[in-house]
Amino acid sequence: MKYLILSNDNVVMHISSTLEYQENGNPLIYDGTLAINKYIVGNVVTLNDAEVSEDILENPEKYCYTENGGFTLNPNYVEPVKEISNVELMEQITDLQLALAELVEGGLE
Repeated sequence: MKYLILSNDNVVMHISSTLEYQENGNPLIYDGTLAINKYIVGNVVTLNDAEVSEDILENPEKYCYTENGGFTLNPNYVEPVKEISNVELMEQITDLQLALAELVEGGLE
């Protein structure tokens, strides 16, 4: 069983296999390790595991859900920008410096 936590505009915020509630009404998911403010939750939907594809599980915010329409792509979804570590950045700079040196050396012959 999967629980879809939807925002007020039906965007899938989280998918969890557990659902409890705090005394103040906030949903608790992930075996009670994450509480979500009840004021940003539009709806909670229960689905069978088979109804949720791997892509939806990996990228829930990419989808909206309504009981009538099922899952649809979120028209406002923007792919996250991949963060580059300092090590990766330094490797890219070194590669560019080596490529530039090869170009300069090749052009002087």
